[in-house]
Amino acid sequence: MFRNYLLTAIRNIKRDLFYSGINILGLAIGMSCSILIMLWVYDEISYDQFHVDSELIYRTVVELPQSSVAVGPIPLAKALKERYPEIEEACNLQLTNTANIKVGDKQFKNNTGAFTTPEFFDIFSFEIIGNRPNKLLSNTNEIILTESLSKKLFGDENPIGKTVTLNISNEYMVVAIMKDVPSNSHIDFDFIAHLGSIMNLSAFENSWDNFMCFPYIKVAAEANVDSLEKKIEFFFNEIFEDEPDQTLPLKIQPLHDIHLKSGNLQELYAILGDIKYVKIFTIVSIFILIIACINFMNLSTAKATKRLTDVGIRKVVGARREQLIAQYLGESLFIAFIAMLFALLFVDLLLPTFNSISQKSITMRVFSFKEIIWLVIITIITGLISGSYTAIYLSRIKSTQILSREPVRGKKGKLFRQTLVITQFTISIALIIVSLVVRNQLQFIQNKDLGYKINNLVVLDLGGDFTNDYESIKNKLVYLPSVKKVTSCSSLPVNIVEGSYGGDWPGRDPETRFLTNSAFVDHDYIDALGLKLLEGRNFSEVFEADSNTFIINESSARAMNLEEPIGTEITFRGSTGKIIGVLKDFHFTSMHSPIGPVIFMPAKSSDFMLVKIEANDFQQTIKEIRNTIQSNFPNYAFSYRTLNDHYNELYTNEQRIGKMFDYFAILAILLSCLGLFGLSAYSAEQRTKEIGIRKALGASVSSILFILQKEFLKWVLISNLIAWPIAYYFAKNWLESFTYRIDITPFLFIASMAVTFAIAIITVLFQSYRAAIKNPTESLRYE
Repeated sequence: MFRNYLLTAIRNIKRDLFYSGINILGLAIGMSCSILIMLWVYDEISYDQFHVDSELIYRTVVELPQSSVAVGPIPLAKALKERYPEIEEACNLQLTNTANIKVGDKQFKNNTGAFTTPEFFDIFSFEIIGNRPNKLLSNTNEIILTESLSKKLFGDENPIGKTVTLNISNEYMVVAIMKDVPSNSHIDFDFIAHLGSIMNLSAFENSWDNFMCFPYIKVAAEANVDSLEKKIEFFFNEIFEDEPDQTLPLKIQPLHDIHLKSGNLQELYAILGDIKYVKIFTIVSIFILIIACINFMNLSTAKATKRLTDVGIRKVVGARREQLIAQYLGESLFIAFIAMLFALLFVDLLLPTFNSISQKSITMRVFSFKEIIWLVIITIITGLISGSYTAIYLSRIKSTQILSREPVRGKKGKLFRQTLVITQFTISIALIIVSLVVRNQLQFIQNKDLGYKINNLVVLDLGGDFTNDYESIKNKLVYLPSVKKVTSCSSLPVNIVEGSYGGDWPGRDPETRFLTNSAFVDHDYIDALGLKLLEGRNFSEVFEADSNTFIINESSARAMNLEEPIGTEITFRGSTGKIIGVLKDFHFTSMHSPIGPVIFMPAKSSDFMLVKIEANDFQQTIKEIRNTIQSNFPNYAFSYRTLNDHYNELYTNEQRIGKMFDYFAILAILLSCLGLFGLSAYSAEQRTKEIGIRKALGASVSSILFILQKEFLKWVLISNLIAWPIAYYFAKNWLESFTYRIDITPFLFIASMAVTFAIAIITVLFQSYRAAIKNPTESLRYE
């Protein structure tokens, strides 16, 4: 029986290779898209699960009115471990992605480093290669390299016991090598060193006002996490002497939630995804597979009339309905398995491009038992769904109706096929509209006025602390004709997240909390960025008293309820001084968050050096800056990035999601066209005699084309009307994650309708034209 079904399936495929090829191609494209999306989804939900006891690891998050931050004060981690027995371990973490490492006379730029304390290895389970020392990071001059960095620095030599110089002056001894950080880790680094080696901990180890590290904790397996979170929040507010009913929300976030459920959390280092994208793309993968199955149904229905005689004969000789259903479902499964083989080939070919778009390193482990079972299940479901309608449709027709040549038609079957096409185009149109909204929002972000001039600003990385040489470097650079301004800052203006809690000023309400962002800048910072002073003046080198002054933005003045802020004496970050200027509000974080308070303090920071240059010849200017630094300050490394690059990094996730939406929307509409092509073929075949009569009576080719196309255009119009509210709902929900966003205009919907009408006309035109130009004598001989 099985052999007979298989031979019949092969004969039917060979009998009509054109339709069978379209069926297989459509299913293969749909399956390959679904496989790629599900591989991406699997990678997203697997973040940080490789750690032993990963479900017991948490980090602290402070929830603010404008946004949330994962940074906390240095004493927090140690205090929590000492105070609560439910917490087994706690550590602080800080990261950099601009570390310069020197080995001998060779320099290696832009390495990513993690700075932490020994407890880090009792919380996380990054794998050490070879013999592990008893206590890692027991000294502040110890460093642990990843395999890749070790090979880059020392080749095949054993680096243990050797010395490297980090950021010009800090020497470390290599004490261990660890495996490279897995790609599905929210923390990424090339080396680990002691936190005390980059910070003067004696100045900050007891400071609760400065939020500058990322605290992590590991709780006991039997701990009540909800109860612990309430205790931690109460303790945190006790530190700041707040009333118990006026709490500053301090939460603990599970490690598994960091990648996908951090929302608009301001981050300095984490590689973030978004759970809503995982849900959306899971639905998209299902819909694309459904579109491919609908294609199969439509194309199978279009050629089903050619198999009616075969069905009738089988019924006459005794075939039962369930046998016919089994046969046609078997054929569908056979085609589905062939399509799956092609889908796996497509996935293998497309995976490098898909990884480039999604910025991942996904691999397809085809021979994994778990994945083979997963693929087989997808194939069986696809085959059963694809062949179900044709099997039921053909098996229920009576043999007498078939063999007597009685017309086999029905309103139900026609309505079902039209519903399938409407469903296809509804999904495709919704994807197109959402894709356009994402693209327009990203364009809005690129073009929005940030409140300062972001173009022609270059961020220099000199690979170390340049505080002592800052004035000398600055004086050399400003003499270059193409350099307009040189300034320094402790945080880049596109992402100021140095949080400070506290502060005091005249008339302050004791219950008012003031947790604001702040940065140290020099006197050229405001002019270099083109920030607008609403009142007061800039910092100046002339006034010695400026060392204890502040410049605030409008939001700070409102938060402190200062009607005349200039000259007001405030206390902030342990310093007391006067406000000398008020800046017009500007965007110093992403568009996801509203503009909040920010306070600038005067200092020559060694964190970032910003250079404002002429726009005439960018590359030549960079060359001049590089030559100036390398010839006059050979101890420093040189690399650079534009401030625009740093700004765009804030929206990396949205950019790659937008590209993925574009590609999948295009594939969905192409698959829908295959379905429309199938239905137009079926319609032309069913109306062959009608077309012949019309032509015999003098109908023109154009009038017949109109008759054949108007019905399909009607279904495309209905698809648009159904898709519009669905697309609006999803697009609106996505845009709500941005405080500053575009309006969803009617133009997007009109554009999607115009595109789908054009595609539908072109798709149907081929079959319609073939039918319209056919000789009427051939058409009338059809029956």
